[in-house]
Amino acid sequence: MPRLTLITFLIFPIIVWAKTPCQTADQYVVRALYLDSATHAAQQKKYFRRAIALCPTHPEAHNNLAVVLEQEQNYSDALYHYQQALKHRPNYVKAWLGLGDVYYQQGQLPLSLEAYLQICTQHQRARQRVAALLEKHRYRTVDGNQVLSSESLNLLFDQSRLETLYQQANQCRTVDRDIAPNPEATRAIREPVAVFRNIQFKVGRFYLSLVSEQQLTEIATTLIQMNARHIQIRGHSDSQAWKGQLATRSRQLNLKLSQERANSVKSALMSKGVLDRMKTVGYGENSPLVNGHFETAWAQNRRVEIEVKN
Repeated sequence: MPRLTLITFLIFPIIVWAKTPCQTADQYVVRALYLDSATHAAQQKKYFRRAIALCPTHPEAHNNLAVVLEQEQNYSDALYHYQQALKHRPNYVKAWLGLGDVYYQQGQLPLSLEAYLQICTQHQRARQRVAALLEKHRYRTVDGNQVLSSESLNLLFDQSRLETLYQQANQCRTVDRDIAPNPEATRAIREPVAVFRNIQFKVGRFYLSLVSEQQLTEIATTLIQMNARHIQIRGHSDSQAWKGQLATRSRQLNLKLSQERANSVKSALMSKGVLDRMKTVGYGENSPLVNGHFETAWAQNRRVEIEVKN
């Protein structure tokens, strides 16, 4: 698991030649990297932390400690140390890759995309992740029990940051067109939209379930911090037929249901302090993400989209 070039003469006892605290820190990092992380992770962490205590700006010590913490699924601490590594070495490719991986594991896909794009022209695995996140706009879609944090939402609704991501994605596409065979995938990055499939409703109902509460709190926090002035909430239903109803009537009821769902989200956000600058619209089953009459398609098409423009 080496993360820097090893200098073999540094295997001699620490402090033999070190002149400064940061030189001593170098030796602690090298000693740690000679250990097998599978069996000596605790000792590795001890060495990396000693190195950081001696030299707080040591990017390799922060990065390598983050790697061990990530392997232990201690994502919050790993995130901190990857960020510290990048603070002291902004072009540190391995730290950007690690940061993207941690955000990916946490389900913060917008932030993961942002991290991978920093090194997309330099690293193949980063390009592979960018391609996967751009496909069907996955980076801005949240499913199931995942919750997009306010930090992720701030990125999705910040048009200046989105413009930067768009430019980076286009640069990366010149290196490898496979990250986005259809240029529409990169153009769509400019759209300040988030898609929520985790704001859940009972089938055929429009009131919100409890599992949605945390996500709505994160959305409200973001909109209040942004002082967002133009917010559109779009409700979508699936195409399931209503029991005992003809197809035409079912479509009408699904349209009404999607509008009521959008209104429910608006009311919930207002109750959390968001000003009434929100417009709602229901699309019913008329704008599916996935075509088909089966449960997987229905689950993906039941969603709420929020677009913010200032």
